[in-house]
Amino acid sequence: MLRLSLKYPHATPSPLLWRGVGGEAVVLTVLFFLFSFFSPLFSQTNKTESLKHQFSMDSARIYRIKPVRPIVGLDQRNSFLGRTKVNISGLQLGVTLLEKHTMGIGFYSILSNRKNTKLIGDKKETLNQNLELRYITHFYYYPIIDKKHFELGFPIEAGIGNFTVNVTDSIGRSMPGFPRPKSPVLVFGGGLSLSYKPIRWAGIHFIGGYRVVKDNATKLNFNGPFYAFGLQLYLHEIIQDSRYAIKKHNYKKDIKTLSAQ
Repeated sequence: MLRLSLKYPHATPSPLLWRGVGGEAVVLTVLFFLFSFFSPLFSQTNKTESLKHQFSMDSARIYRIKPVRPIVGLDQRNSFLGRTKVNISGLQLGVTLLEKHTMGIGFYSILSNRKNTKLIGDKKETLNQNLELRYITHFYYYPIIDKKHFELGFPIEAGIGNFTVNVTDSIGRSMPGFPRPKSPVLVFGGGLSLSYKPIRWAGIHFIGGYRVVKDNATKLNFNGPFYAFGLQLYLHEIIQDSRYAIKKHNYKKDIKTLSAQ
């Protein structure tokens, strides 16, 4: 007997088709895991660069040259009226332009008290002479030499003011013709200013010069040298460095927090 048998092939995908579909799935899966792993690293790097750039911008802004900076300072000087040593007390208000040109207004006062012995009648009398000179000046200063640790300049000033004189006896009674009314004066001054700065925040400062006072009302001589020597604090630099230190501390704190994430 003749038998016929028919065989139908199983519906299995070809090896080429299997490799194509399966390969794409594996590649996409690997890319997904790589992206999931490296994405936070890229994001952290971008945040770090952003913080670094912001810190750099803030630092440059702190130490930038300002076109106008206000100044307030006490100006205490030593001087002479004749042979009498006196103190000059002053207050300066002004501005510094482009970190070079300093100008403003100064308010000064000189008080002098001295005793003289004179023969009045048939007896000697001790007289107290009290002099008060007050004046306002416009001052200007420009450093001819301006180095990191050394500064040299020539300050000048000119202004107006007035003075009063009173003479009393030993028990405080005013002598005839005193006190004198206020008399106007013109004041001019100039000198030399030296500063040595071993550190940014403080230095040693010296100023010396000569004062000329024009007075037509009396024969009193207010001309005389003046000088001052002492420690000088640079508040502008202190404020700058303090602001920078705070910015740097916050920057390191933000970087540390970002690295811990």
